[in-house]
Amino acid sequence: MEIASALVLTAASVTVVCMTEEPLPALGADIGAAELSLSTEILQKFEAKGVKILVNTTAKSFQGSDQVNGVVLDTGATLEADVVVVGIVGREFSLEANAFGPYHHHQS
Repeated sequence: MEIASALVLTAASVTVVCMTEEPLPALGADIGAAELSLSTEILQKFEAKGVKILVNTTAKSFQGSDQVNGVVLDTGATLEADVVVVGIVGREFSLEANAFGPYHHHQS
């Protein structure tokens, strides 16, 4: 979303494709109504600036031979694109990492 806020200042159009219902999961319903309200308010401000947000949608493939010029969505729609930014949100793997034992940082 940070990149969308920067691109909307100079790009003809900006579309954010989000796999989930909640584009800002850290501010989502899981942590309370106040945060959900904040998340909704932030998204409304993005939309007011011209950012189109597609939720529950996945980029299925990219079009173009030498450079990307389109994004095919799981809905069958295609977004024309001059620039594509892919963001991957990972989950914390500390539980899995802890299975290997404690981490000890050794300074040289």
